[in-house]
Parts: sequence; C-alpha cells; structure tokens
Amino acid sequence: MFWPEPNVDSGLVRIERTQRPGGQSGREQVFSVIDAAVAQRRKSLRGALAGLAGSAAASEYALREAGIDPRTRGEELSIDDFVRLSDALLAGTGEQPRPESQ
Repeated sequence: MFWPEPNVDSGLVRIERTQRPGGQSGREQVFSVIDAAVAQRRKSLRGALAGLAGSAAASEYALREAGIDPRTRGEELSIDDFVRLSDALLAGTGEQPRPESQ
C-alpha cells in the first residue's frame, strides 16, 4: 500500500524453450554471423557480411547457397536463416565446425 499510488505499468513475460535449430555450425559461429549481419543496419547482407566471408562475392555466394536474397537486411532473418547462412559460410571457407560444448 503506497500513498500516493505510484504510476507504474507492469507486464508478464512467458518464455518457452524450443528445439535447437539443426545445422553444422556451433553457437559461437552463428552468433558471429548474427553480429556481423546486424552491426550495419542500413547495409544489405551482401555488404554487411563481406568482411566475415572474405569478400562481397563470397558473402553473396554463401547467401545464395543458404537460400537468402543477398539484398536482404539482417533484421529480416530468422534464427533458422542464420544457422543455414552460418553453415554456408563454413562450407565456403572449408573450415570444419567445432563441436559445441555445453
């Protein structure tokens, strides 16, 4: 009981765990792709991922392999899109994904 009554709004949040997305990439790799994709909000993914992929052409190739339009912006992708993109980037570099530790 407070006097005067405070002007406070409240809400309730429900969080449900879902299945982890499939894919070969580990958590760190997927998050590095997400970070690069959203770091430059006004850029298309082709340009935003150029540094991570090694070149704009390599990022475009990985995006197309993942089934994503290179003109898309990072905020438009789902988690599953980022996992597919991370897998495509790994395949393009020839790196083997590292096992994820829990």
